[in-house]
Amino acid sequence: MANSDTHKTKNKGGVKEERDLVLVETHKKFMEWSVMTKEEREQAGLRADQKAFAQKHKINENTISDWKNRSDYPESRIQAFRDKLSKRTPEVMEALLRRIKKYGMGYEVELYLAFVENWDKKTVLEHRDKLQFGEGDIRELLKHIPSEKRKEFYVTLTKLITEAEKNQSEGKVFADVEKQPGEAQ
Repeated sequence: MANSDTHKTKNKGGVKEERDLVLVETHKKFMEWSVMTKEEREQAGLRADQKAFAQKHKINENTISDWKNRSDYPESRIQAFRDKLSKRTPEVMEALLRRIKKYGMGYEVELYLAFVENWDKKTVLEHRDKLQFGEGDIRELLKHIPSEKRKEFYVTLTKLITEAEKNQSEGKVFADVEKQPGEAQ
């Protein structure tokens, strides 16, 4: 990108300023180009090498080298990659949702969201709602169990919930849970 010093100099009616704006746009295109795969570049009718990019955009190859040597280049490239991926988030989420339903692989979703959307699992877990029950839930059914059995059930259920919450906080997902009759696939 052009630095602020170049905007101070004006020659021939703002030609330099115009060139600086073009350079800023070209840098943006370069960052987008730099995160494209070879196949994506071919599909877009672009060549895969920097020399061709420089020629097409009428810049010196050294300009590209300068951009790549900037201290913010690695983070800028990562952000360009995130921007590229974020355009596909709805499509990816649909595919991941299908996989989760089929295989229970929620960890893949967490990885994707953490990278592309800067998602923080810890923050989400802190804000999750407590489990709520409605009419016809398990508490309603427990009314029909003798009190001594009910106490045994609560102890077992408390242990299971504690273990499940621990596994959830550690990111463990077990895909071997069998579907119950009438449960959605």
